[in-house]
Amino acid sequence: MKIVKRSEATIYNNSDQCQANIYSLNEKDIDSCLIKVSGRYPDSGSCYNDICKEICYINEGFGTLGIDDQEYPFETGDVLFIDAKEKYF
Repeated sequence: MKIVKRSEATIYNNSDQCQANIYSLNEKDIDSCLIKVSGRYPDSGSCYNDICKEICYINEGFGTLGIDDQEYPFETGDVLFIDAKEKYF
């Protein structure tokens, strides 16, 4: 069991549209963060996490997750799973 306090989170700005509070679990396969996205991320192309898988709970809002040539709409209350090294936008 692990607990990461809010005061221990690291604030990281991926871009003007994407800010993250990283709650590092120091685990090889998964980590935790709170992300606020206010536009397309990345600005163009795609990105990926080359270290671990990502599980994203949509706390507020809606959008579209793009993987390969497919786009998947999501909204508040949905959970997204992105595999390690899976390119997305």
